[in-house]
Amino acid sequence: GDVVWRGALSRFPFDAGEALFEARFRIDGAVVDYTPGWPRLEDGKLAVTFRNRALRVETEAGRLLDSAVEHLVVRIDDLAEATVKVEGRAKGPGATMWQAFQNSPAGRALGEELPDLRIDGAATLNLDLAIPLDPRPNQIQGTVELAGNKLRLPVWEIGLDSVRGEVRFTDNDLAAENIQALWRGEPIRLGLDLATGREGRRELRTRLQGRLALRDLLGETGAALEPYVSGKTALAVALAVPTQ
Repeated sequence: GDVVWRGALSRFPFDAGEALFEARFRIDGAVVDYTPGWPRLEDGKLAVTFRNRALRVETEAGRLLDSAVEHLVVRIDDLAEATVKVEGRAKGPGATMWQAFQNSPAGRALGEELPDLRIDGAATLNLDLAIPLDPRPNQIQGTVELAGNKLRLPVWEIGLDSVRGEVRFTDNDLAAENIQALWRGEPIRLGLDLATGREGRRELRTRLQGRLALRDLLGETGAALEPYVSGKTALAVALAVPTQ
């Protein structure tokens, strides 16, 4: 590594910008365990920089579980009032991403409000975390990007193909807008969010729009009605599922 020191020792840590302390070094095969509950970075190639009161760890390569890290920066802007900030992006199996989210602090906070979701295909996870090293709560937000995945909701017997879109999450919320998919071969659009329903309980609200025949919507029951009702119609369906 390299170290640069320009300025009087008596004025360190140079908060007024009158001088400079900087140390840079590289690490191969690194492990970064930035906060409990989130998957740690492994096999990392890192560039680490201390600059006056700030610390920055930037990743050139690495793994989160069985996913490849495309971008990960861990930084502390002021070591005297430390808040760890994490910005990351990883791409890998959608099932792994969903499992990691379920096991994370955000997933555990949502608990039974999360659906039993099965994902096939690759997905991209984006993380933006602020983790104070004092009693203040963490701030968590991120997205899961789907690009042609298959989704299954076994309890509702729903299967979606070629799913494209973005699901957003925080430490207490989950939402998506304009998710595009195929349901029984027909194109649809989906949205979902967690909202407070009757009796103050949270519920998962799902919205579906598309042009569907009764067979598409109801399966065998709809097929039995085809001698009496045929053709497709523009449908908007709302489903509210109480959690817990």
